[in-house]
Amino acid sequence: MNAKTLVFNTYYTTSDFDFVFTEIQDRVIAERGQDLYLFRWLVLMWALASFDIFHLFNDRGIVEPAGGYGSSRFGIAVREMEIYRCAGKRLYTYAYGADHRMRNKTLALGKWSFCSECPAPGSYCVCDDHGGGKMLEVIRKYSTAVVAHGLAIKMIPGARNVPYLTVDVGKLHPRPPVRHSRDKFVVGHFPNHPYFKGTSYLENAIRNLQAEGRPIELSLLSGKPNDEILAAMREVDVLVDQLVSGSFGLTAVEAMGMGCPVICYLHAGVDVADLEACPIIPANPDTIENVLRSLMSDFTRLSAAGAAGPGYVRKNYSIEALAKHLSALYIETAALPWYVRAKMGETAKSLDPGAYQS
Repeated sequence: MNAKTLVFNTYYTTSDFDFVFTEIQDRVIAERGQDLYLFRWLVLMWALASFDIFHLFNDRGIVEPAGGYGSSRFGIAVREMEIYRCAGKRLYTYAYGADHRMRNKTLALGKWSFCSECPAPGSYCVCDDHGGGKMLEVIRKYSTAVVAHGLAIKMIPGARNVPYLTVDVGKLHPRPPVRHSRDKFVVGHFPNHPYFKGTSYLENAIRNLQAEGRPIELSLLSGKPNDEILAAMREVDVLVDQLVSGSFGLTAVEAMGMGCPVICYLHAGVDVADLEACPIIPANPDTIENVLRSLMSDFTRLSAAGAAGPGYVRKNYSIEALAKHLSALYIETAALPWYVRAKMGETAKSLDPGAYQS
């Protein structure tokens, strides 16, 4: 397949895109800040002439700022989505990260949630349930398909489940098996935003266990380069991903892919790939202390979780697995009514965004 890719920004695990505009955009901001949106419009016009498929997160598109939702920070601009539709492009939108979360709906999930630990409501998420719902509905109407995974499937109506927490398993070097030999039981925890991971609960559990005289220590790294995090994963006995948000993230996928046992809180409504085979060891703020206490003397369970991780990730969260999911998604959505009509040359006037539902 002959495919090209364009991105403005790359996450710490992403690479090998054909066009990365990060440095160019930074230079425009530094030298001609008033022309930033002119630059992004030019990129959009070039991309329309060069690409057939667009993948965008819900928080924003190529043209900024967002518009039509009551928020200047979240949501793809309506005009941009109209252009994709009129040009007959396929637009796949993703509910990744905090942008889609509505506070009351999230808090209603139960005792533990992403919002329960948030120090500044409104700073990281849409938060407004009415405005957030409106944003998701408008984006859904313009999208070829809305894509989600994990707990977001429960939160976003009409979303298609695609496991897009993807790693290149060939670059994850297997770590030594779990062993008994060390004097201390080392717990790894590597959050970018500790309050969203329930870090305080883990720290309290570690302190209580240490007060009992148990040989346990916490390896806490935050905001470090990925190679440092991966190196640390090779040295810990177990990784604690998160205890409140309800689904695992990319750090947990990397750890499982290396053979590192992972502890994580999985909400009852979470929809992750092959849940029955998932080697995650479950825990939440109420149970994490007892789970750690048990694991310190149950290396059989740790060993089994570590050994099952690489195969689970290879099957469900590898590049090859994602390619199969995307191929199926492309084939399934290639002939949606609005896409076919747009390719035949219908005008924007006839393409009512409310008329064709994905």
